[in-house]
Amino acid sequence: MKSILLISAPAASAPLLAAIEKAGHRLAAALTSFADLSRLGEASDFDLIIVAVDALDDAALALLAELHRRRPCPLVVFTQDASRARIQAAIGAGVDAYVIGGFSPERLNPVIDVATARFNESRVLQRKLALAQDKLDERKLIERAKGMLMKLRGISEEDAFRALRKEAMDKNLRMGEVAARIIAVDDLLWPRNVASTRGKIPNLERN
Repeated sequence: MKSILLISAPAASAPLLAAIEKAGHRLAAALTSFADLSRLGEASDFDLIIVAVDALDDAALALLAELHRRRPCPLVVFTQDASRARIQAAIGAGVDAYVIGGFSPERLNPVIDVATARFNESRVLQRKLALAQDKLDERKLIERAKGMLMKLRGISEEDAFRALRKEAMDKNLRMGEVAARIIAVDDLLWPRNVASTRGKIPNLERN
């Protein structure tokens, strides 16, 4: 059972409300204007959005995109607008199912199932991309920390890598975390504005 936020033209509200109830879903809120989204509180309890309008203009898509960013969930649009540009804009706004030809009760649950599946696939892909970026960032940190150890200790790249790995194992940390700590300490002790003396011990003369 889904908890649905419905945004529809007044003429389409009655058949949609009846279909939602018949399909066993719960209506969280029903709006007849995109302007009403501004009064939708964060406490509103919905896990799917259905929009039923003849066409979506740029302002409506912008509001939907912002809502989808704040409250990610499957987003379904029933519309008469078959223009390619509008379809692409809707997908960019986060629409998971863009149904041309308007609403019909028998299509409700199949469309919800498709939108939910696409939304879940998109979330998995986003997590994979974020993980890949994290790994790339971690590799960059490790390479930078290795370079610091090689320079300061006069050791090879292989020995620097082994030192990082040993420290990570001893402290039960990821190598990226160890690398980040080394870089943080280095930046603290040798700020960029004194980079020319980094890694060197200054000569101190007694007065």
